[in-house]
Amino acid sequence: MNKKIIITIILGLILISFFSFSKNQDEKKIIIVGTNAEYFPFSFIENNEFKGFDIDVAKEVCKRLNKKIYIKDMPFETLIPEIILGHLDFAAAGLTYTEEKAKRVLFTKPYLTDDSLVMFTLASRKKNIQFNDLSDKKILVNEGYTADLFVSKIPNLNIIRLNSPVDAFLALQSGNADVFVTAKSTLSGFIKKTNFEKFHFTEIENSEDQYSLVVSKKKPEMLEKVQKILDTLIEDGTIDQLKIKWNL
Repeated sequence: MNKKIIITIILGLILISFFSFSKNQDEKKIIIVGTNAEYFPFSFIENNEFKGFDIDVAKEVCKRLNKKIYIKDMPFETLIPEIILGHLDFAAAGLTYTEEKAKRVLFTKPYLTDDSLVMFTLASRKKNIQFNDLSDKKILVNEGYTADLFVSKIPNLNIIRLNSPVDAFLALQSGNADVFVTAKSTLSGFIKKTNFEKFHFTEIENSEDQYSLVVSKKKPEMLEKVQKILDTLIEDGTIDQLKIKWNL
């Protein structure tokens, strides 16, 4: 092999290394955030744009990290597996801490608390349903959310798991179920779009939902950075402003 060929090969390898390094540097400037855009007012799509309380929090975190945000919409049940695999830098999707999930992923401190669970029923029912009366009822929940985990602890309940609050409200209106158990925050979006007088809701005592960002255990340094920013967002009133914006 003559010297010209060797030099050409070496130059080629140098160029490949340079472009690979540049690509990796560009990728490091982007934060990949997973969400499930079917949960108003936390994460939803309007006019082909991601919007919601969690989306605003995620955008503010990335802004203060001096990074660009890339949002990936995916089914709720795939968020934790994608985080575990390291495909996401963090997830923002109304995620609540559980001991079981904490064995697999890292949670920030909650940035929204005191979101109690409620039972939605049709106002036309002669008798309002109480939580202790659920044993013979068809109960709607959104799969994987806190309401699902809450009612799943009670044996012998007829639980119907759906993908989004919209699906649950439609099923309730059509008479395919008796009650929809969900977080109280769901009300803010529903009231705007529906004749609320047709429904009745009751808060469930000793129930509370709270939300955190979730990070892969492969990226503990990301958790530290995100947590510091969340602490600042709480201290400087940004979280309170976003809560007012989204009626939370």
